[in-house]
Amino acid sequence: MELAPEREARLRREEEDAAHDRARKKAGEDHERRKDFLLFVYSLAVVAVATLSSVVALFRSPTSSPWAAPLLTLIVGGLLGYQTGKSQATKGAT
Repeated sequence: MELAPEREARLRREEEDAAHDRARKKAGEDHERRKDFLLFVYSLAVVAVATLSSVVALFRSPTSSPWAAPLLTLIVGGLLGYQTGKSQATKGAT
């Protein structure tokens, strides 16, 4: 059984549209993944610099850098809070 040329053309167009939509969706997901990764790397670098500068300042002269201990405490507390919040979210999801 052969399809009418109009119906064949319409089916071909719908298949091409679906393929185009899948390609656009994949490109958008790839872009989001790349953006999230770059944000993660940037955040990691900022936290690493703050941590290293705090540790160096504390070991160099603890009395002349009053900002180092609270900053280091804040970083460690934030990381621990993130880890415990992450584990709670994982337990609730299952």
